[in-house]
Parts: sequence; structure tokens; C-alpha cells
Amino acid sequence: MDNVSEHVDITELEVKLKKFDQLQRKVEELKELLFGLETANPTEEAEFEEDLYKCETRLDDLEVRVKKLINSINVSLSVTAVEKNKYENGTFAQTKIPPIILPTFSGKYEQFSNFKSQFDDLITTNEQLTQSQKLYYLNSCLSNEVKEFASTFDTFSSLYEALESRYDNKRLIVDIHVQHILNFKKIERENPKEIREMIDCIKKNLRALKLLNYEQNNLFNVFLLNIMLKKLDNESRKNSN
Repeated sequence: MDNVSEHVDITELEVKLKKFDQLQRKVEELKELLFGLETANPTEEAEFEEDLYKCETRLDDLEVRVKKLINSINVSLSVTAVEKNKYENGTFAQTKIPPIILPTFSGKYEQFSNFKSQFDDLITTNEQLTQSQKLYYLNSCLSNEVKEFASTFDTFSSLYEALESRYDNKRLIVDIHVQHILNFKKIERENPKEIREMIDCIKKNLRALKLLNYEQNNLFNVFLLNIMLKKLDNESRKNSN
């Protein structure tokens, strides 16, 4: 009976998880609508934008928490299945482990820190899992060229440490985030959507830099403002003065 209730809980959680995408799309629509309002009061617009940002951040946090909760239930079920199978059959081979929703890593340096943090929370620190299970889950998270990075002779520890050694490069990651800002395409004509995309790009990469302990200061803000103005079309640049 306990297993049935756990499965029901997972189903309910997975339904809620799908709703996060819908809510996030709604937030994006509101952001575009806000940026297209030419008569909006600047103060109210700034407050509304800040509220939307907080809402977006909150949605991201909730999505991660729901995923962790689903995975926690699935891991518990997998351990129960393993122990039951050992008791009944004396073997591990026939055990079917419930799927766990895990982050994926495709080889982008700037995504490794977030991937590592989520994977550690879900798998690395989970004492209920064996090293073989952890290796299985780690391999399942890797895609693209990173998949080829793994060797058939790897243990969980050796593969994990190899990934850390290659991708946990703070200096390179900082440079990538800065380049994302510098290389954002120039806006040729007044276009609220493209301006919003530029602002989102800058904010996203600034948040990432902040997580790497790089704080903004007045001098940095001057440079950033200059970069933003150079990316704008002539009409938008005039309106910003």
C-alpha cells in the first residue's frame, strides 16, 4: 500500500512539474508585453520587471525542488527493490531501478557548475546508492562529445574526477560568460523583443558571474552601460538618453 501511495505522489508531482513550463512561458509573454508598452511609467515598469524576475527565480527554485522530491522517492523505491530482490532471488541483476529525473551535461563549460551541484544533491551524496549505480546515473547524464569522454574501465570516482578536472575551470567559465555579453548581436532597428533578449542575456550572465563571486561595482556598471548602448539601434539609443 505504501508503494501505491508513493506512485500516486510521483504522478501528482510530475503533473505539477509539467505546469512549470507553462508558467515560465507566461512569464516570458508578460516580459515581452511589458517591454512593448511605450507609455508605461518608468518606476512602475521597473517594479513590475523586478517582480517578474523574482517570480521567474522562484519558479526555477520550485522546479528544482520538485525534481529533487521525485528523485528522492524514486531512489527510495529503487533501494527497496534492490533489497527485496536480494532477499528473494539472491541477485542484483534482475532489479529494475525506477527512473530518476537527472540534469544532463553536454560539454558546455558554463553549465558544468550547475550540473555538478544538482547531480551531487541527487546522486553523489546519496548513501543509499552503490558506486555502480552512481556510475550508471552519471553516464546517463552525459551527452554529445562528453559521452565519448567516459571509458568502459571508469569507476564512478574516476569519471567524476575526470569531468571535474576538465570542465571545472573557473577562469574559462568567467571568460565564456563575459563573451556572451560582448558578442550579443547588434540591434539594427528598434525592436522591443530583441532589446528584451539582450537584457535577459546580460542579466543571466551577470547572475552566473555573481555565483562565481564576481560582484558588480560602479566602474563595471559604466563599462556595461557603454556596451549596452553600442548594441542598441540609433533610435533606441536616443530614447535612452
